[in-house]
Amino acid sequence: MAETKKHPKTFERVFVAFLDKKERETSASTVALIRNGVKKFLDVNKAEGIDWNYIDDCIPEKKRFGEDRAPTSEEIRRLVNAAELRMKCLILLLCSSGARIGALPYLQWRDIRHLEFNGRTLASVTIYRGEPEQYDTFMTPEAYEHLLEYKGQRENMGEKITPQSPVFVTASNIDNYRPEKVRGVATQTMKNLLARLMKQVGGRTVIHEGRASRRFEFKQAHGFRKFFKTRMEMSGVKPIITEMLMGHGVGVSNSYMKPTARELVEEYSKAIDELTIIKGKETVTQDMMVATFNRQFLVNSGYSVEEVNGMGDLSKLTQQQVQELIRQKQMQSLGLNGNHQKIVTLGEVENWVTQGWDFVTSLPDGKAVVRLPTD
Repeated sequence: MAETKKHPKTFERVFVAFLDKKERETSASTVALIRNGVKKFLDVNKAEGIDWNYIDDCIPEKKRFGEDRAPTSEEIRRLVNAAELRMKCLILLLCSSGARIGALPYLQWRDIRHLEFNGRTLASVTIYRGEPEQYDTFMTPEAYEHLLEYKGQRENMGEKITPQSPVFVTASNIDNYRPEKVRGVATQTMKNLLARLMKQVGGRTVIHEGRASRRFEFKQAHGFRKFFKTRMEMSGVKPIITEMLMGHGVGVSNSYMKPTARELVEEYSKAIDELTIIKGKETVTQDMMVATFNRQFLVNSGYSVEEVNGMGDLSKLTQQQVQELIRQKQMQSLGLNGNHQKIVTLGEVENWVTQGWDFVTSLPDGKAVVRLPTD
């Protein structure tokens, strides 16, 4: 108990590893009972500083409304295309390494090591360095390439990066970057940024709406870990190697199976193509890129996700139409036309114009924007 109170973060990692092992031996309901019992005991003994949200994200939920699935490459690609560089790196690292999001605040640059294999440049990653649950995994060439770009961006803004520097830091905006105040980013901050990005991009279907929570078809952060496991299996990687690269204990096999670093990377390399997001097998069409950029511009200009979703096929919007919509939103925010703006069908335009409304611009899928005159 004294050690738990003194080192709550170490307890979190050890407890998650224990629950992870128990989940493979018993049911999710039993794991939940163990978790609840330990939490009650620690609460009674006033053990503080333990992030139970992190622990809950790392353990399985009881099956209620169907299994969560892994996100597709295309769904992840839409997130990456809409993200700023730091978030691109975070998503690509999670997808290509299988690491838990709770491990990222502990990552330092000494944990990322350059690696050449079969003509490809990738990197090995040490997770939880110095802890009993330390293990090694890898990241794909594209994830490593973006991470080096992120590092270079920070160095160009004056940060002196050492082997002990955190890989992910709080500051990301060049306008307010203060190298002397840079610190590692917290798990909850990463989750909040992911939630904001997913809301901006859209596309996650709610499969259950409860009184206190919603359940989506794939989880916010843990879905990337499931993506890693699924793609490794699809690529024919030995299951025991997949488990080791995810930091799972493999029971008695730990005592007998000691693969070399080369054997690990040989197995991992089988899955590199399946784990690649931006340059993956699924083709990114011009329409998909246009829709992604238009969505990002409109949301950043003040439109809600619901308003943007109501505009139909965003790939059909011209640059002039997007600029006009942005201008209208800016006028609205300044109080120049209040809320006197509507999205209607093209067939209704004539009726609205006869009532004194002005036609603004046409939208995809037979829709248009009209507004009341401002003078």
